Amino acid sequence: MAEKDISDDTYELDVSFPVHMNRVWMKKYHAADEHYHWHGFFEISYVCSGCATCFVDGASYPVQQGDIVVFNAGEIHGWGMKEVVELLVMTFSKEIVEGDPYIDDEILDFFSDLTSNFSNILNGRLDATEMVRHSLLLAWQEWNGHDVGRNSMIKAELLRVLTYLNRYFVNGGVDFEAIRKKRKELKRLDRVLRYLDDHYMKKISIEEVASVAGMTPNYFSKLFHRLMGQKYIDYIIQKRIYRANELLETTEKNVVDIAADCGFNSTASFYKAYRKYYKKAPRQCHSTGCRQVAEERIHFNDNIANE
Repeated sequence: MAEKDISDDTYELDVSFPVHMNRVWMKKYHAADEHYHWHGFFEISYVCSGCATCFVDGASYPVQQGDIVVFNAGEIHGWGMKEVVELLVMTFSKEIVEGDPYIDDEILDFFSDLTSNFSNILNGRLDATEMVRHSLLLAWQEWNGHDVGRNSMIKAELLRVLTYLNRYFVNGGVDFEAIRKKRKELKRLDRVLRYLDDHYMKKISIEEVASVAGMTPNYFSKLFHRLMGQKYIDYIIQKRIYRANELLETTEKNVVDIAADCGFNSTASFYKAYRKYYKKAPRQCHSTGCRQVAEERIHFNDNIANE
């Protein structure tokens, strides 16, 4: 079973024209919700077909055909689905509009990290969303062509999209310094997650982990919760439960040994955590298999938070 991870998926955009478009078909049972990522540019994706769950900074949103999904630079996100989902994706950096004296200063206001009105999901039933979708499709048509003025037309449609976002969805100010700060925090957090991949089955203190990130325990705890959407200790328990479930499925080890191998200090604490996540006792899982249970599981974070 895949474990929750976070990675920097930033790829290099063309310096002379920092915009990229592509179509993506995400496969059935794609486990991106267990493999979060982020990138240093903006993303606007149109859901061409299928239904999915979009995970953004610890929150989850159902999306369906016709919806538009928007990701800010440095925003942790992932996808989960039980059917094939097709996306039309446009990514771009601020340089495509920055410094142009003929473009409104507020053109990127929608992507402000400081506004409480920012929404990652644009409802496909709204007229304004249809306007955004129409411009994305026109840009895609130009992207695949070689007519004179191709880049100008793509940029024109991108400007329409950004204007629609500002007019109909949100107004606010852009703070790129805040975005740069968040990107630095994400890189430090990535070091922590890699460290935890190697040490989560051992007894590790928050002081030890915070030192890996070069932070105080208090600052690290708050940062981890803000960026990952869950407490540090809950994340550790979640990884241990993933590993325990894998051992239950693939080995003949007894439950007591598996609990100890996965870092639980008692069988009782293992049983309690396992029941909260899988809604079954581990002994039942060991004898009958857990794959169906895993597909039907409820979110671990919500359960642990209710302890």
